[in-house]
Amino acid sequence: MNRIVTVVTTLLAVSMYWMQSAVAQDAAQKAVPVEFFACNFQDGKGMADLDKVVDKFKAYADQNDSGYTAWTLTPQFTNDREDAFDVGWLGSWPDGNAFGKSQDNWMTKGGEVAKAFGAVVDCSNRHEMASSMVINAPKAPPGNGVVMFYACSLGDGKNPNDALAAARKLSGAMTALGTDASSWLFFPGMGAGDIDFDFWRVVAFNNYTELGAAVETFLNGGGWQKSMEIMGPVASCSSPGVYDARLVRAGQRP
Repeated sequence: MNRIVTVVTTLLAVSMYWMQSAVAQDAAQKAVPVEFFACNFQDGKGMADLDKVVDKFKAYADQNDSGYTAWTLTPQFTNDREDAFDVGWLGSWPDGNAFGKSQDNWMTKGGEVAKAFGAVVDCSNRHEMASSMVINAPKAPPGNGVVMFYACSLGDGKNPNDALAAARKLSGAMTALGTDASSWLFFPGMGAGDIDFDFWRVVAFNNYTELGAAVETFLNGGGWQKSMEIMGPVASCSSPGVYDARLVRAGQRP
């Protein structure tokens, strides 16, 4: 997931500087932890087998991890040949305290479910964290849909706060042009490794019809001009990877 563009599967930023900078300068914005696993199916296994394990996981989470929300991410349009995976797992918690308790519970109580997952998918290739900050999204966790991940690098002299401000402004401009999307910024954290970019811009749609309408607006309705005007001076972003997202479980929120 060097360029995990749309999953799954953020508590700390690339370093604590990123988190402290983004949160301290923008007290109204709350960062929440998310995790991502890049997984490949074991020989002879597929989504039907994973669905059976997901049922076991949901029963476990209902008892031990009520705040945890998760989605599976299936690659649709991607070119990350070296980091290709069959299915991703993206999970989130309402805050860092919930993340810590979740991890302890999983270590002590999740062994049987972990074993069931291991019989179907190998997720040992990548497990990483990020800090997610909402740009434009409903309060309830998004359901099934389509998600795009852009890997973005900050311009000279720019910081995470500049990226957040530009992303919010661009989201408002695209909404004014008639697009319908949810969006976040993910700042890489634990397990991200030696990456060559600063954050992911994550954009989600309920379906491909909405995505297609946004593409039309971007290409022929003034969208790319707005993007160059607003985001261009702040960060440069890769073309997005596109994933089919399926909600596994919606966690309880305070």
